[in-house]
Amino acid sequence: MAIDFPASPALNQSFTSAGVVYTWNGYAWSGGGPAAVPFPHGQCRLVYVNTTTLRLMPYNGNRLFIGNAVQVVPSAGVSLAATGLTPAIVYYIYAWMNGAAMTLEASTTGHSTDLATGVEIKTGDPTRTLVGMAYIQNGPVFGDTSSSRLVRSWFNDPGTFQMNTLAATLNGISRGPGPQVLDGAMNAFILPWSGEMVIAQLQLLAAALGTMTLNAAVAVTTENNMVNPYMALAVPAAGVGGAVSMNVTARLNVFTTEAMIVLMVSVWHSTGTANYYKDGSQFQVQCLGRR
Repeated sequence: MAIDFPASPALNQSFTSAGVVYTWNGYAWSGGGPAAVPFPHGQCRLVYVNTTTLRLMPYNGNRLFIGNAVQVVPSAGVSLAATGLTPAIVYYIYAWMNGAAMTLEASTTGHSTDLATGVEIKTGDPTRTLVGMAYIQNGPVFGDTSSSRLVRSWFNDPGTFQMNTLAATLNGISRGPGPQVLDGAMNAFILPWSGEMVIAQLQLLAAALGTMTLNAAVAVTTENNMVNPYMALAVPAAGVGGAVSMNVTARLNVFTTEAMIVLMVSVWHSTGTANYYKDGSQFQVQCLGRR
């Protein structure tokens, strides 16, 4: 026997039939055992188009829960311009319904989970559903280059990868006695989600110009804020031992707030100078995505 559900239910409205309680989740009546149907949600991805445009695109479907209903992400996507945004700020990107039109909003207001639906929303405003975040660079422009991965999607996030190297071979340089940035060209600018795992892998090809200890580390934001482990290698002069390779792998999930982070290569010598070679030196950083 078919159940005669209410025709126009409100979100989270309950209905009882034959002793079984059903709840309207914005898409279907859930509850009652096998009849329960979860609403489709998060079938989209926020993508970088160019320095002035982000776009929310359908992905593995086209449904997104906004407010109190499941909405359709247009096949052409929904765009957001960088116009009017303030540089050096992280903006959260929210989808909302402007009448029948899905729209994107950039806001500095953070996000939280709506306890009624389980959807990640703009804190205090369930009409806005979180779809991503972006750090704004001078222009204002969006950034997604080999050194700066500064646009992230909340749904279907593939993570990010970047690989930087020295701008040129550095000959006869001194660094020390404490940690100092080797070369700003190797810096990696990332925008991790809170709690996201980040892996940084450093390889340096260097030659000491005197008997010394070479030290290398991955640093966060400042050259002295090092992440263990770091590499210390005692090497002879270049004329005796030649170039040596230094390798450091750091795993980080220490970011509890969402902000633009700079990962850099710090080195220091016990004494003297050293050469650092562009060929054979690289810094790879990977954000593994939300888990």
